[in-house]
Amino acid sequence: FYDEQAELIGHYENDEKLLSGEIPPVDSEPRIDRILNYTHISLNVILLFANLTAAILSGSLSIISTFVESAMDLTTGLIMGLCLHLIKKSDFFKYPRGRERLETVGVILCAVIMGISNIVIILHSLNAIVHGNVIALDMRNDIATSSVAIVAAFIGSRFIWKYADPVGACLVCSIIAFNWFAHALEHIPSLTGVRAEQEHLSRVLRIGMQHDDRIQKIDHVMLYHIGAKAMVEMHIVMEENLPLKITHDISHPLEKKINQIDFVDRSFVHCDYACDGD
Repeated sequence: FYDEQAELIGHYENDEKLLSGEIPPVDSEPRIDRILNYTHISLNVILLFANLTAAILSGSLSIISTFVESAMDLTTGLIMGLCLHLIKKSDFFKYPRGRERLETVGVILCAVIMGISNIVIILHSLNAIVHGNVIALDMRNDIATSSVAIVAAFIGSRFIWKYADPVGACLVCSIIAFNWFAHALEHIPSLTGVRAEQEHLSRVLRIGMQHDDRIQKIDHVMLYHIGAKAMVEMHIVMEENLPLKITHDISHPLEKKINQIDFVDRSFVHCDYACDGD
């Protein structure tokens, strides 16, 4: 509990520094992230050819499953890169609010591709087990790129258990498919308006409460996801006789403040004169 409170206080302090201009806004794609992304793709290309060579030389279903994983890793990396490129190059006349949701859509699409591709390998492995159509193994230990694939292929070749290879392939693909489908299920609620984390709500409330002394109350706040980031709707209560200019000069800067927070995509601040929950 105390660790969570200390972490929340740290976020409060960072928000204050950000809003006061002491620290610059975080770059959505810093240079180091681009370098890491290119490095990741390059390593996946190398790994793809290594696994392809291993799969051809061994004929092992376990090794083929690691090749499929490498191929899908490369494909998903390219899909995510394309999504991020499209987000960055959005035509704001055609897409007034940008295309930030493409990132979440890309993650779900990658998860579906990875899951289906591994299910195909699982079905092929089960077919080999049922019909006994298992290719003999003659693999080299230095070719394998997956520990499960190594164990399965080793047992199949050394101890003459012909089902070790397809069983190993099923195990490898099942783990991959399960992880990616679970990853997709985590992101689907983000597209359907799931409520944001309590910590994020607390940070937004604090900004609203400390923004201006003329804000008497905060009627209600809604913080929900519309993709990777969240939408904020806040109703603030002020004196009913305040001029429109003053209410605007209070609410609009508050919107701009909230929009600076890293997890916020867009915020709307509505002015009211009564705390009626409407």
